[in-house]
Amino acid sequence: MADIEFEIDHDGLQEICKSAGMKSELLRQAFKLADAANADAHSHEAKWVGSKGFEHEPYGAHVDVLSRTAVGAAHTRTKLGRINEAKYKSLGKQCH
Repeated sequence: MADIEFEIDHDGLQEICKSAGMKSELLRQAFKLADAANADAHSHEAKWVGSKGFEHEPYGAHVDVLSRTAVGAAHTRTKLGRINEAKYKSLGKQCH
């Protein structure tokens, strides 16, 4: 076998990590987590929110573009979302 040498083009790798396609896929994956957390939160809302329910979805998603890469994340969107997360861990459950 022949030895192969290569060198990573760091600028090119950063460009890929911050590309529109990468941001789109990161957002899609983050929304999958947020949607699953919202479904779990809705299963608990009658126990403590009452008949009013959630006015807005308690969990959302976003993409942050940093200096060298982009990061997708799911997060709580509302005060009730933060309360739900503290009590039922709807988002935390999605990571396990």
